[in-house]
Amino acid sequence: MDHGSSTDWGEDVTAQSKARLGIFFFLFYALVYIGFVSIAVYDVHIMDQKIIFGLNLAITYGFGLIVLALIMALIYNYICAKKEAAAVAAGAGKSTPSETSEGK
Repeated sequence: MDHGSSTDWGEDVTAQSKARLGIFFFLFYALVYIGFVSIAVYDVHIMDQKIIFGLNLAITYGFGLIVLALIMALIYNYICAKKEAAAVAAGAGKSTPSETSEGK
């Protein structure tokens, strides 16, 4: 039994630009991650070098990957929210649930 969506959000006119941004961020992160894997595969002894606070490159790079992912997620969210707000202000974007419930 499908009752459908409880709200009508309308068409997402920013979906294509958000998808492009997501793909760009994915490719950027993949390149950074490939660097990590390449070092681990081709010259594992480099991973043992102390970098900062007595931590080796493997630990530093690994935590760096986690922090990078979180920062990229925050940047992605900020940019997408800005694009959606601009689209709504221009009258072309998604409407909020309160706007659609008033129209019914």
